[in-house]
Amino acid sequence: MPYRCLWSIGVENLLIAGRCISGDSETHSSYRVQSHRIARGEAVGRAVALICRTGVSMRNIDVCKLQIILKKSGANI
Repeated sequence: MPYRCLWSIGVENLLIAGRCISGDSETHSSYRVQSHRIARGEAVGRAVALICRTGVSMRNIDVCKLQIILKKSGANI
């Protein structure tokens, strides 16, 4: 799932991990799976921590660095 699916449209610096994330109706059917919700929640939490540490905006985060952090924590990405 692309990181940009977790962005809020119209509200700066708001990441969304719940069912209201961006995607089409076919993709939304997989969003309701509990393990996917947990993974999205962890990804958003780790992204916010990285944003706070680096001082970059939500849209300018280093996604490769975020992926490395998630992999090190055992996330299945």
